[in-house]
Amino acid sequence: MTPTPEAMHIRTKAILSVMLIITTLTVAFLYLSIRQQNTHLQRTIATKRANAQFLAQNLQEQIFAGYKARIVSLATTKQEVVAAFARRDREALYQATLPFYQTIQKENPFFSIMHFHLPDNTSFLRMHLPEIYDDPLGEVRPIVREVNRTHKQLSGYEVGKLGLFFRVVQPVFFQDEYIGALEFGISHEQLLHLLRLRVSPEIALAVNTTEWEKASLIAAPQKTRSAYTLISAQSALFRLLPEAISSGRATESRLSVGDREYILFSDINLLSFRQEPIAMVLVAMDITEELAGTHRLIFRVVLLSLLLLLLSGTVLYFSFGQLLKRIVDLNSSLSRSNENLATAMAYVENILASMSDGLLVTRADGTITRTNAAFCQLLGYAEAELRGKKLFAFFAEPTALEEHFAGCQANGCRIDKTERELLTRAGLRVPVLFSASALVDPDGALIGIVCIVTDITSRKEAESALRQANELLEQRVTERTRELAESNTALTREMAERKRAEAQLRQAQKMRAIGTLAGGIAHDFNNILTAILGYTQLARDRVTADAICRNHLNAVFTAGQRARELVHQILTFSRQSEQEKKPIEIQLIVKEALKLLRASLPANIEMAQNISPGCGAVLADPTQIHQVVMNLCTNAYQAMQEQGGTLTVSLALAPAENLPSALPPGDYLQLVVQDTGCGMDAATLERIFEPYFTTKEAGKGTGLGLAVTHGIVASHGGHIEVGSSEGRGSTFTVYLPLHQALPAAPEATEETAEVRGGNERILVVDDEKEIVQLLELFLQGYGYQVIGQVDSVAAYEWFCTNPHEVDLVITDMSMPHLGGRELASKMLAVRPDLPIILCSGFSDVFDEEGIKQLGIRSFFLKPFREKEVVARRVRELLDARRPAAGNPPA
Repeated sequence: MTPTPEAMHIRTKAILSVMLIITTLTVAFLYLSIRQQNTHLQRTIATKRANAQFLAQNLQEQIFAGYKARIVSLATTKQEVVAAFARRDREALYQATLPFYQTIQKENPFFSIMHFHLPDNTSFLRMHLPEIYDDPLGEVRPIVREVNRTHKQLSGYEVGKLGLFFRVVQPVFFQDEYIGALEFGISHEQLLHLLRLRVSPEIALAVNTTEWEKASLIAAPQKTRSAYTLISAQSALFRLLPEAISSGRATESRLSVGDREYILFSDINLLSFRQEPIAMVLVAMDITEELAGTHRLIFRVVLLSLLLLLLSGTVLYFSFGQLLKRIVDLNSSLSRSNENLATAMAYVENILASMSDGLLVTRADGTITRTNAAFCQLLGYAEAELRGKKLFAFFAEPTALEEHFAGCQANGCRIDKTERELLTRAGLRVPVLFSASALVDPDGALIGIVCIVTDITSRKEAESALRQANELLEQRVTERTRELAESNTALTREMAERKRAEAQLRQAQKMRAIGTLAGGIAHDFNNILTAILGYTQLARDRVTADAICRNHLNAVFTAGQRARELVHQILTFSRQSEQEKKPIEIQLIVKEALKLLRASLPANIEMAQNISPGCGAVLADPTQIHQVVMNLCTNAYQAMQEQGGTLTVSLALAPAENLPSALPPGDYLQLVVQDTGCGMDAATLERIFEPYFTTKEAGKGTGLGLAVTHGIVASHGGHIEVGSSEGRGSTFTVYLPLHQALPAAPEATEETAEVRGGNERILVVDDEKEIVQLLELFLQGYGYQVIGQVDSVAAYEWFCTNPHEVDLVITDMSMPHLGGRELASKMLAVRPDLPIILCSGFSDVFDEEGIKQLGIRSFFLKPFREKEVVARRVRELLDARRPAAGNPPA
């Protein structure tokens, strides 16, 4: 059926209308496609620029973070380095730091500066140029001056005489005192090198021209662009840069070099330690392929649009509506697919490029098919160099990993994180964590193995540093524990010494109390003895016919003399009188001591003695010998106290062949005290002479008896030995050296000497009435006039009334109300020429020098030995007095 002209017109009109619409849509689609491609191109450029900025930021943090930690470790844990720096020993500092410096140089060829600075901003040691030092380097190193001022770590880029370096400056302290700064310098070329590997091979650096003038030792080609100087430009395209360069997005521009197109941006700034831009990285990214791809796409879109327009016109002619719908749907779907694909590819590429861990994809046999930038940087290879190579070749122990890959299946290929060592291109071993898992398609078929490699060098170094710190801490804890133990031991010893000193003080106080008591008893007892001896002598002088009575009185007089000596011994024992060594025959002292001891022994203990009568003399103190005998016998008695036994005491000349080797050659007396008691074990024998050592219960012994005995024997030049065994008793043997001189002869009696009397007036003052009466009888028998007084106050009052009625005064020392010393002082104040005799029953109260200074002429000790002695002393003083005015001598 042939269409009518009207229908043809309508159809033609409709087709033309639809064609016009299709043409408009095609043009619009073409416009949108071109715009979309341009937007995609700008997005790709922006993504690359963002990736470049991100990588530059991450690279700087990754590169320099490790060195910040290492410089802190060197300045705080390497004591030999810090100590050498503190001593300013340049050679020792260089030798101590050299291994560390060489290690870092091997790890990083861009590490070239290691420097020690003094607090005055002068150079102390360049590890890279050790022959140069002491120059004022701080003039061109603001970062060094700032660290010397703040004593804090600083880092940042800085231009020096050798160019631009990233510098890390660490303050160094020794024993909490700041001693200087330690500097690391890493060339800017390291950052540029990594950016060329990961971002673009076309990289240059523009440095602030004012700062670059400090690089006086750099002769490299450079070109000044306004405020910046272009350096490190390895490509000719940077010669086409405009004269004015500034940082920021505004500097983005395109350059055409031959058949290549580049996009140039300079928004990667390098900051100083003050966070001020000092340089910027110029990145020229090749967008030739992206532009070509955009052009090809536009050409294809235009061509496709024309074909579609032609095809649509033809199809519309036959099937207008359906064809148009299909074309629009197809075009929309294609546009969305392209956009999604481009976005997904850019996203995946961005993720792979930004990963800090290494990632690679291998086949089942370990052949590398894909790697990311982090893995390439870790190994030091480009991605193209790694593709097609076996993964195992880059590990220190490849066998185990290769065996695991050999049995790898689709559902079972998995390697958990394990520590391994990676071999880099430079021959270094890098500790890493390695893990792997299978990559399968939707059907479950194995299409590859994804491996993750994490660098754990910093962690290993931290673990090593922590381990060293723990060891140091343990060492310090051990030393402190030992010091505390030593202090505790010293404190325990000091407490024991203090307790021993307190015990000694208590014993001394007891002995002092005993001495005080003994002194009081001696004073009263001597007064009694004075009366006994005096009246006995008077009675003996009047009994001339009865020989028996006279003998009895002589016996009483002798007993009184012995009583006087006993008092003297009591005072000596209580340390109230001086100890004096003299030649004595000690057999008498031994017998006397045994008599005293016999009364205190129980009936179950027998006493046997074998004392030779002619033993010879010993230069000794009688009281101390008496104490030795008493201590040894008391010790023997206490050993037999429970079971009873026999106490045997022997005294004889010691056989020469039995003398101990410790004694020098000579003649000795041998005193043996033997008991049949419980005996002693070896441990007790070793300690019996130690002060305060005792086996008795608390409160039953002081532990001083044998120690005192040992000291007395040693002070007399003798020796003491002891033999004992448990259950068989003990034997103490004392050796004392014989004295060759004869014992001192008794003093010649003065009874036969003629004593001259007189008629002088003598005042006698004593609180004991019997002594006053005795002296009256003594002196009146020689013709003297005696005035007796038993009250010292009354005697002084009488004297003040009759000061010239007295020719001599005899007064007691200890009297109530007014003592003899005070009485004499008062009388001498009235009559300085008055002769005064002072008497006392206690010798220690006498201070001979003090008495003479008072003007007292003489003194007597009670009891008086004989009346003739008293009379003779009185006559001597009266004859020696100086005549007083108005009172001529009798």
